Amino acid sequence: VDAVERAEQRDASARHLTLLKTIALVDLFRERSGLLASDDVLQSVIPDISHKQMKEWLTQLRSWSVVTYREHLGAHTIYAGRDFDLQAALEGATGKVGEVDVGRLKQLANLRPIVAKRHYHQTGALRWFDLDVVALADLPHRVAKFVPNGSMGQFLLVVPPPGEQDRAARTRVEAAADLATEPLAVGLCLRGRRLHELAHEAMTLEYVRTHRPELGGDAVARREVEARAAQIANELESEVRRAFAAAEWVIGGERKELDGLAGLSRLASDLADRTYSEAPCLFNELLNRTAPGSNAIAAQKALLKAMVSKPNVSRLGIDGFPAEGGLYESLLARTGLHKSSGDSSGFHKPGRNDPARLSPIWKATDEFLKGAAKAPISAVDLYAMWKAKPFGLREGLRPVLLIAYLLSRADRYTVYLNDQLEVALNDVTIDRLTSDPSALTLRVFDAGDRARQLFDAIRSIVSETTGATAAELKDSVSLAKAIVGLVKSQPNFAQRTQRLSAEALAVRSAIRAATDPHTLLHESLPSTLDELVGNAHAPVGSSVHILTTALREISSAYQRTLNAIDQTLRRELDVPAGETSL
Repeated sequence: VDAVERAEQRDASARHLTLLKTIALVDLFRERSGLLASDDVLQSVIPDISHKQMKEWLTQLRSWSVVTYREHLGAHTIYAGRDFDLQAALEGATGKVGEVDVGRLKQLANLRPIVAKRHYHQTGALRWFDLDVVALADLPHRVAKFVPNGSMGQFLLVVPPPGEQDRAARTRVEAAADLATEPLAVGLCLRGRRLHELAHEAMTLEYVRTHRPELGGDAVARREVEARAAQIANELESEVRRAFAAAEWVIGGERKELDGLAGLSRLASDLADRTYSEAPCLFNELLNRTAPGSNAIAAQKALLKAMVSKPNVSRLGIDGFPAEGGLYESLLARTGLHKSSGDSSGFHKPGRNDPARLSPIWKATDEFLKGAAKAPISAVDLYAMWKAKPFGLREGLRPVLLIAYLLSRADRYTVYLNDQLEVALNDVTIDRLTSDPSALTLRVFDAGDRARQLFDAIRSIVSETTGATAAELKDSVSLAKAIVGLVKSQPNFAQRTQRLSAEALAVRSAIRAATDPHTLLHESLPSTLDELVGNAHAPVGSSVHILTTALREISSAYQRTLNAIDQTLRRELDVPAGETSL
């Protein structure tokens, strides 16, 4: 109504008003009809007006500020604002915005990461690549300084400056791609001119928005500016995505041709497969991720405690399907790490049928932990090896696989918590591992032939003395506890007397001073026996003989002393042997 009244004040003719009302009606129902008041539509609605007359009357209506032409829509609309000419404002600001900042294209185009979808469906690990746009001059610095932050790599679209020769740009792109140390693809943009035009237009519009104070009091003009900005942003996003799809990509000196935007996802999966070629296939959305949520962490801890408290129980004693029950099924049962057969249940290393591809990580861990024979290795060190190439194991999975690994290798490693021996994994171990992985360390005491022969001799002596079975003395901890118990269970006299041979005294001293079963069996006791033999390379039988004799002497010392006292008293009191009274 306001537009019609303003037109009548200008002595508009009936034809002017008809054209104005037509524009108003088409603009009013634009959202539902999809029609715009373009020149063609207006000519169709009012066919009796010539094209020339239509142009003249539209020009007059625009000069009267009752209609305006929306450049981004290509159509006429009712002008309800003040006399602000956006097109003229843009033309006036064109020379004031300077050169295009290519680095801003990422924000202007609202770029989203590219997910390695095929890799995700095959391994269960969600990995993605960030997208970024960079000027050709900044490319070497960006490639050399790139550090992944959540993403596993980056796709860099290089926009050459206007006038740059394609051959020279390709040479510079290939040289920069060779500098990459992380998974990174560099693409040469072939649509640079159009990107520069759209980016320049966006920058010009931003200049108008911030430097034209009259917009502050003109809501309609501000809406027009916002609509124009949204339209340019959409065009820019579409153009950048088309540029990514049409770019010439270089990865480590090798050129790649992509089939549209879908090719980016395939390229991301190729890079993920190449980088993490031995990533395990573990399909669990709660834990196979970089930063599990609080509920996932709670379920993880519940599963870990069940693993150490009930390793020989079917399903680790988990009833039904709580969150930890789902974790058990996907991470332990389906992978074969925990199996039940009849009444027997337990942890196992990955078998020949290894659907989760865990064998490589088990073998690599075995090799890595050989260093624990020389110095302790913490869980943090092990996690770092699992995180790196070629495994890329996610943070939420590491504690579960570590405990499963240790339980499947129970006879090989000794666990220490804050430098104190953990005889058995328990709830305290789990609490410390999940809160501070550096507190848990591993040591390997790899027994050679000499040590194994010595251990066999100790088993024989302990079995003979205490009646313990071979199964009860199978592992090092049980064996060490048995030999220490053999000595410390003797009467105080046998533990303190100096009336023993030098060999028995030395053996007793080494055993009583023991604080760590593995240190006793692998270090202090063998060292003591070597000193007694006088030759570290002497046949192990010499050490076995000394140890056997010494342990028998210690275990019989009290009874021998009692017998000697008995014999002395009988002799002095002239009591015949076998007589029980005086």
